[in-house]
This record gives sequence, C-alpha cells and structure tokens, in this order.
Amino acid sequence: MDRERLFLGIYRELEERIIAEPSEYNVLKIAGLLRQLLLDKHRLVDMVNKPRPKKPRLDIKYEVMDKTPLQQMMEDLKPVFWTMQDGIYPKTALIAGKTKIVDRDGLLSYKVMSYAGFNVTVKDIIVYEANFGGAIHAEAPRGAVEKAIHEAANSVNVGGYPPQTRQLLAIARVVLDGLRPLKEQIAQLSGR
Repeated sequence: MDRERLFLGIYRELEERIIAEPSEYNVLKIAGLLRQLLLDKHRLVDMVNKPRPKKPRLDIKYEVMDKTPLQQMMEDLKPVFWTMQDGIYPKTALIAGKTKIVDRDGLLSYKVMSYAGFNVTVKDIIVYEANFGGAIHAEAPRGAVEKAIHEAANSVNVGGYPPQTRQLLAIARVVLDGLRPLKEQIAQLSGR
C-alpha cells in the first residue's frame, strides 16, 4: 500500500474510533495510530507531507486550549491526581478560554495529566498506551512516568475508562483537526 493511501486509511480509522460511546478497545487502538502518525522513527505524517507540483509542503499546526487559570491552579497545587481529558480540545473543553496553535513538538509536550507528582504529556500517553497499554505491545512499564500512568490506570476511572485511555479521544480530535488540510490535499491530488 502506498503511503498516501495508508495515511488516508489511518485518518478514516481515527475518525471511526472517536464515535460516540466507543469501546475501551477501540479507544486504546487510537494510541497505535497516533504513534504511527506522529512518533515512529519514520513518522507517516512527515513521509506524506511533501512538496507536490503546485502544492507546497504544508505547515501542520494543532489547536489546543491555552493554559486556563484552573489548569495553572492544578499545576501549582500538585494534587495526587489531575487530568485534562476533553479540556485539551477547544470544541469539547468545559471551560471556555483562549486557544493556542502549536506544532507537533508543542502538542506532544502538552501536559494533560498529573499523578503522584509526575506530569504526563500527550507523548507520554501515546507511548504508554501503544507500548505498555496494549495498543501495539503489552510490556511491563519501565520508567517512572510509565509506572505512574500504570498506577493511575489501576486506581482511577474517568467515564468508564482508565484516565490515559479516555484522554486519547481528545488527543485524536486535536490531531484529526490539525491533519485535515493534509488529508484534503492528499485526497484531492490522488482522487480518493
């Protein structure tokens, strides 16, 4: 399968996996797709986002919620557990506020959870669920952050899911919105 078709297939699969009331398994599998797009050594987004005749390489950006006073308060108080959940995605955030535009590194370093003194980023969630949570592998957590996420998964439930699994829904929505221009360009040029 060529890379453009693979990208379009993964994009569609992400859309399907964030439907209303998805199963925990469907949500978990989002991590593997996000890892393939954004984190693997040969990131699929980079492979398909290339200059084309009459089309430049796209500058992909992601819109996320800017740090709210509540988020700042949680970071300052350092509670045992705190999570952003839908608050990262502007269209589902419970508290209206300013948004900010970030690149891939800004998205991956965005703090979405804290547990037992460990800050957890978007990248940490994707890596944990893909490599330790079972989306691709089901290894035992090794590092301190992975162990904290694992402990949170066994201690806290958010909307019927472990918190890091539930967080994947909002992360996927942010990624889909950010990649939509690339998806549309590839679909238009390939006639798909």
